[in-house]
Amino acid sequence: MATVQIVGFILGNEHYGIDIMSVESIIKPMEITPVPRAPGFVEGIINLRGNIIPIVDLRKRLNMVCSAEDSDTRVVITIIGTRRLGIIVDKVERVMHIQEEQVDEAPGTATGAGQKYVQGVARTNENMIIILDVFNIFSDDERRALENI
Repeated sequence: MATVQIVGFILGNEHYGIDIMSVESIIKPMEITPVPRAPGFVEGIINLRGNIIPIVDLRKRLNMVCSAEDSDTRVVITIIGTRRLGIIVDKVERVMHIQEEQVDEAPGTATGAGQKYVQGVARTNENMIIILDVFNIFSDDERRALENI
């Protein structure tokens, strides 16, 4: 039986996950420098060990209600193509090992653009986890904009 490893996190009241192979590190929030004329979901940039990394508020990108940062807020540093990108999440839960047969296809309600970035829904004993494809969360134009930040 094949297993999938995902980094589980919370946005609002929902449980999400992304493939661990897309995650470079998880850090506490740090000072973000705003970038003029950046897309609305881009909070700005940080300097992480000499690397300039755009920071995206995933709640804004997914059209969710934004909440204030607290002690649980984290930034998940991901790799999209050749670019590092920080994604703000409300709380990182843990790395989960999920059997492939526990993952269902994206639900029919996630049509159009939504279906593109939802890889599937994992059923666990505790809850349902929406597995996101970080590469496809952004349109081609948005990825180009992020490359130029």
